[in-house]
Amino acid sequence: MKEQKNMDTKTVKHKEICPDCQGNGYRRIWKDTSEVDKITIQCSTCDSEGELEVLLPESLRENGVI
Repeated sequence: MKEQKNMDTKTVKHKEICPDCQGNGYRRIWKDTSEVDKITIQCSTCDSEGELEVLLPESLRENGVI
């Protein structure tokens, strides 16, 4: 777990595997509606990194978000 200080508040970030690309950084999609050929594209959810930084619920409560 990684701890960072942002504007005098403690923020705890956690990395999770991207649910869209399963950590690969890319996805395979159908080229068109005929569903014959697949193409490879970069994952836009995680910017092709394979991981997402997530704020843990404890830090959200401390910062008054929830």
